[in-house]
Amino acid sequence: MKVTLFMMFVCAFQLLATTGNAQNATIELPSRSVTVETLFHEIEKQTDYLVVYSNRELNVKEHITFSKKKAQVYELLNEVAEKAQLKYEHTNNYIVFSKSEHAKEMQQTKRTVTGTVKDKNGEAIIGANISVKGQNTGTITDIDGHFSLNVSPRDVLVISFISYKTKEIPVSSNTVINVVLQEETEVLDEVVVTALGIKREEKALGYAIQKVGGEKLAAVKSVDVGTALTGKIAGLNVRNSTEFNTSPSLSLRGESPLLVIDGVPYGNMSLNEVASDDIESIDVLKGATASALYGARGASGAIMVTTKRGSEEGLNISINSNTMFNSGYLKFPKVQSSYSGGQGGQYNPTDFVWGDKLDIGRTALQYDPYTYEWREMPLTSKGKNNLKNFQELGFVTNNNISVTQKGKYGSFRTSLTHVYNKGQWPNAKLNKVTLTTSGNMHYKGFDLDAGITYNKRFSPNGTGSGYGGLGYIYNLLAWSGPEWDVRDYKNYWRVKDQEQNWYNETYYNNPYYIANEILSSTEYDKVNGFASGSYTITPWLKATLRSGLDVYSTRKEWRNPIGAYGAWDKKGYNELQTPNGYSINTDFMLMANHKFSNISVDGFIGSNIYFYQDNTHTSYTKNGLLVPGFYSLNASVDTPGTSASISKKQTNSLFGKLSLAWKSLLFLDVTGRNDWSSSLPSDTRSYFYPSVAGSVVLSEFIPMPSFFDFWKVRGAWTMSKTDTSVYVTNNTYSVRFII
Repeated sequence: MKVTLFMMFVCAFQLLATTGNAQNATIELPSRSVTVETLFHEIEKQTDYLVVYSNRELNVKEHITFSKKKAQVYELLNEVAEKAQLKYEHTNNYIVFSKSEHAKEMQQTKRTVTGTVKDKNGEAIIGANISVKGQNTGTITDIDGHFSLNVSPRDVLVISFISYKTKEIPVSSNTVINVVLQEETEVLDEVVVTALGIKREEKALGYAIQKVGGEKLAAVKSVDVGTALTGKIAGLNVRNSTEFNTSPSLSLRGESPLLVIDGVPYGNMSLNEVASDDIESIDVLKGATASALYGARGASGAIMVTTKRGSEEGLNISINSNTMFNSGYLKFPKVQSSYSGGQGGQYNPTDFVWGDKLDIGRTALQYDPYTYEWREMPLTSKGKNNLKNFQELGFVTNNNISVTQKGKYGSFRTSLTHVYNKGQWPNAKLNKVTLTTSGNMHYKGFDLDAGITYNKRFSPNGTGSGYGGLGYIYNLLAWSGPEWDVRDYKNYWRVKDQEQNWYNETYYNNPYYIANEILSSTEYDKVNGFASGSYTITPWLKATLRSGLDVYSTRKEWRNPIGAYGAWDKKGYNELQTPNGYSINTDFMLMANHKFSNISVDGFIGSNIYFYQDNTHTSYTKNGLLVPGFYSLNASVDTPGTSASISKKQTNSLFGKLSLAWKSLLFLDVTGRNDWSSSLPSDTRSYFYPSVAGSVVLSEFIPMPSFFDFWKVRGAWTMSKTDTSVYVTNNTYSVRFII
């Protein structure tokens, strides 16, 4: 009997303890705002309670915002009971929920609410959705925009319709609720930039166009904006190069698109010259229909870049920095590291990679990079990680500072961007500076928009890529064995400027020698600017004049020392190329826009003049260098070779467009353009450096006529002399001999 009473006491104690523990248990909700049903589920999941309720009586889909995300069960129970007007009781491990008396009274006071839903013009909206917030109760408007719904005073009506802003209205004591919905302008009036920089609603276009916001391009900033477009535009193929300082190629539906910046189709600009922080948006016009107003230049579509202006009132300064690191490769070729250079099982450092077996105690006559001698050394695979050991940590750092000012009559923005790209090879680096200034002004009927951008880019070396004796990967991975360690060859001179410290005197070069001495350097300057002015003649007629100019100058230099293999000249080489040029694009347009009842008419007529000129001059040494390490045309063994070319072209155009729209539902566009081009006189000439007795300073080169021209004018030449020079001239040519 005593044992039985003791066991009953223990069971009762455990039951009370379990109930108490369940009440004091702490649970965590997925968020502070959850449905009543979610609360019940979390209580059952995280405690020993079972929740009992009736779906007919309770609206468990109602959202409740709790004061805490994590709390004790009783706190959440009291809070949901108060906010959802419920009552509960718990017996053992059961919690039973039901409507409170007040809620039942409110339910009994439900009444019918009627009303209409219209747009801002008073037109009825058919099929608008009216629902009770937090419940599954709802209806839609009829053909006249009317609705009727049975609700309680504490309910909130949610009125929504596609392309309109959703509206919430408390019922309270209202029995009639009339609603006016506002259009969702971001959906209906999505504006894109079309040909000639004209902004139009996307729905009014009869061709494909896609827009990318500038914020997507600046999220992860690479060296070239073109890379950031990868995968963002349907039909735009971005072919990114894995080589250092190589811009991606862009093709739109298989063809190269025209690049237009702020409405100007410059002749010499690329996306590489636009800083990602300066881009407001990019609109891609797909196909000839979209870019017909650009004539043949836009036959394959166009990429329309709109740069930023001051958008916020007052003075604003923004600074941001972005850095990315890269190391190694996504895919790497697997190569053997068990055999030395050579073939047929015999060690030979000059070619092939199937020589003697390594790491088994064998020795061979090998080159010592520290004593510059050949001596017997063990054959080991000490260079099996040569490529990894030669590589350096690569990174791109992109830093920008911009200042904007916006006032009553316009805005101003200036921005400075510096990009530094450190490649994964020694001496592979790129500095890129972009300085841009732009602004707009509006006063009464006059608007002015203008901007200018300066680009500076310089890189000391672009060699080391591709197939051949100058390719690092082939030299280190495919064409040489693993019996030598690249780190032993950082001192790449045996005799400075004449002999490299290297074991192979047949095909390949010391990789550090390639990186620091066999150079292909580039220095690049470009300025582009535009000015666009428009004047509103009448409310429906506007005149616009816009002109853009780009000017570029490049200095490219190639050089290799005496003794280089697989380079441009084993006897030494120096070449200098200086491409330069400019383009001018000018538009004049008369634009009209008028509405007749339900029909809108807009269009324009205009003319365009596009002119470009490219000049290239190249000079190079012949048959080696007279002085080792002296890279100059003056050091050429033979008379330097030199050539130059000039190309010019001008295109004149007339164009126009007429657009009709009915109730912003039906659209008709007619576009036309007529081009006529004139190829201006171009010139390609060979030059030579004259000398007297082979001992003069080669300081000036001049154009010489062809043999035929020289023969025709041979009698018209005259000669004059100064203390330092002899001049031979006629009406066309001048030759200066330095004495």
